[in-house]
Amino acid sequence: MNKKKIRLIHHLARTGGSVICRCLGSMDGVVLLSEINPHSAFTQPDPRLDPAFQAYKWFGLLTKEEFHSMWRQEHRDFKAVIRLIDEHCRQANKLLVIRDWSHVDFMGAPILDKPTYKLSLHESLCDEFEIISLATVRHPVDQWFSLRERFEAIADKITLSGYLKGYRKFTETCQQLGFVKYEDFVRSPELALKEICEKLELPYDPNWRIRWADYTKITGGNTSVVENEIRSRRNNQYDPVTLEEFALFSDYRASLALLSYEHPDPARPVGEREGR
Repeated sequence: MNKKKIRLIHHLARTGGSVICRCLGSMDGVVLLSEINPHSAFTQPDPRLDPAFQAYKWFGLLTKEEFHSMWRQEHRDFKAVIRLIDEHCRQANKLLVIRDWSHVDFMGAPILDKPTYKLSLHESLCDEFEIISLATVRHPVDQWFSLRERFEAIADKITLSGYLKGYRKFTETCQQLGFVKYEDFVRSPELALKEICEKLELPYDPNWRIRWADYTKITGGNTSVVENEIRSRRNNQYDPVTLEEFALFSDYRASLALLSYEHPDPARPVGEREGR
């Protein structure tokens, strides 16, 4: 029996995933579930991380009875929830895209004690669906500074060595999936989104440009939104001591090589460098 296609987009925290998916989700015919992961979907106090909550509250895909029936279940079946949401998407002639909270799998904190270094979302769905996947990435130095400054829940729970190990494991996964760089996205959003749509087998809707800034069906930070423009944040200059520490780790050097990034110049501000 032919499997139904389902589309997944993977990225780590503080890599521009929210703004990319705001643009993608605002395209006509797309239903985008945001930051969904089997390890966190039904365990967190924030109901927005529950796929059933998003499907019901944001998109009206589930009936009130279906939604409350799921919430009353002591042990919910993640795959069954996604299956039902996908069925309703198909009935509404919509294409389902699930934005993975891949950070959980490769960094662990604040959900897992130890990272699994595996895409648990993919593994939970691949036996039933034909998976179409894509990853997005950001330079590891920029991401690290952003994590430390903006993600207080994990700032003291992930060491630099642990972060770089998880980043390398994710990078190796990206080589298999294919990836788009955040730096390329902010430099040319249209081209990057066209590439993302092509890889995910989605019709490209150019009208995202007039919708994305008002799109609210998303989780995560929106720090890339500056006066309704898409551009990199420019913060302080890099700390030369920290950069020297990065360069000592083989995981860091391997990741740069795999993603074709360069070690940054400490004299240039964070976010100014172009990722090539």
